[in-house]
Amino acid sequence: MWSRLLAVALLLLPTPTLADVKEKVAALAPSGVVLVVDLEGSELVAQNADEPFVPASCSTCAEAAILS
Repeated sequence: MWSRLLAVALLLLPTPTLADVKEKVAALAPSGVVLVVDLEGSELVAQNADEPFVPASCSTCAEAAILS
């Protein structure tokens, strides 16, 4: 839920403020995997996106499969 809200918020932000968002994401979740793309597939924010990711629950697995 929060990831979708973050994605929508990032889409509504003007481009210059995305740098601030990247810094905030890095401060909040330094080891977290974050990848936000727009509807065209352009990368908006990426942090540790090339690292292996093990979901915490089965619902996360299903959501990741749907979104990829």
